Amino acid sequence: MALTANELTTLLGILSEETTESATLEQIIHQIYQNFTKQDYFKLGTALVFLLQQPDLLPSPAQRLCAVTILHELYRGEPPPNNPFLPVFVNILHPPDNLSKGTGKKLEYAGQLPKFSQSEIAFLSSLITDKNSKELLKRTASQVMSLDVTNHQPTDTTSLRLSLAELIAERSDIAKSAIPVVYSHPQLSQSPGHLSDAEQVKRTCEALLCGPTPTLAQQYFTPEIIRLTPPIHVAEDEVR
Repeated sequence: MALTANELTTLLGILSEETTESATLEQIIHQIYQNFTKQDYFKLGTALVFLLQQPDLLPSPAQRLCAVTILHELYRGEPPPNNPFLPVFVNILHPPDNLSKGTGKKLEYAGQLPKFSQSEIAFLSSLITDKNSKELLKRTASQVMSLDVTNHQPTDTTSLRLSLAELIAERSDIAKSAIPVVYSHPQLSQSPGHLSDAEQVKRTCEALLCGPTPTLAQQYFTPEIIRLTPPIHVAEDEVR
């Protein structure tokens, strides 16, 4: 199950730099509800996660904040175990170390999510844990990113982390070891080949997100189960 080319065009239009800079988060969510049905939510969410993992496809911080806000609103009110994108929110609220403890080098891996600022994390944590958080959506992404959260009290997300731990425990070792086949370039280049044009971004997204399933964005490398060749047993009537 993947987005059609028309659905992807609609999504990219909603997440354009112009729209995400000027429209409130509430207006952006309203556009999503107007153009997509509940049956589309999972494939829409899958596409949003993939876009979040590719810094050259969603280069603007406002675009990324709008994308993750949409991801939350698709399953607003659902218990954490019923949200298929729970790992994304836990990863954003509690990001893993991005530096190697031994060498201090930056850690990079397939499927890596972007780093969010403290004001964005405070906003998202309130959005996820506060049942009356719809008022927060009346701001634009830029207004959220400029919030002063110096005195903001950390939100308790223990229940989210416990729910995620229970979900991961149910998965097989092979599923937990899978990595995406699409690996984003760790450093954005300013060369002419960089995806700076909206039409280039659209063509790239179509190649990765649309078409027969599983699309490239839905494919993963997983460990293969290999059985060793059995030994040749010596039989009495065997010619040696």
